[in-house]
Amino acid sequence: ELIPDAIADPFLFGKFRDQILLDGYPRTGNQVITLCKWAKDSEIELPLFIRLDAEYGELKRRLEDRRICDTCGANWQEGHSCGGSPTKREDDSTACIQARLELFSKEFPDLRKKLLDNGIEEVILKTDGSESVKTQLLNWRNNVY
Repeated sequence: ELIPDAIADPFLFGKFRDQILLDGYPRTGNQVITLCKWAKDSEIELPLFIRLDAEYGELKRRLEDRRICDTCGANWQEGHSCGGSPTKREDDSTACIQARLELFSKEFPDLRKKLLDNGIEEVILKTDGSESVKTQLLNWRNNVY
């Protein structure tokens, strides 16, 4: 289940004022409207959104392989130093992953249209899993800026 707009919106817009990168937000048409209104009221330009384009199997694999630290809750990565161990997130069960991917497939076309209708440019990064998303984003940024 997605975090309700009433919780996500005040948290995001109360914390950020300058340059922001929102990962996984907006996820609903109402969130697009709220984001655009906030940006206009705050005189902040929303130049683009980045869509990672991957095969269903690659998305499912990445989500199923995702781990967090059982001690501090941080995303698990090599060299993690708090002393905890990697554990699977409860919301990364096969059923939850399937439901999230189905919801995204259903909701994204309308969400994409609302973003584009509000003048926000779409950048598509195709991924086959051979590079991390972080590496792909850094390569894209270095080529553009």
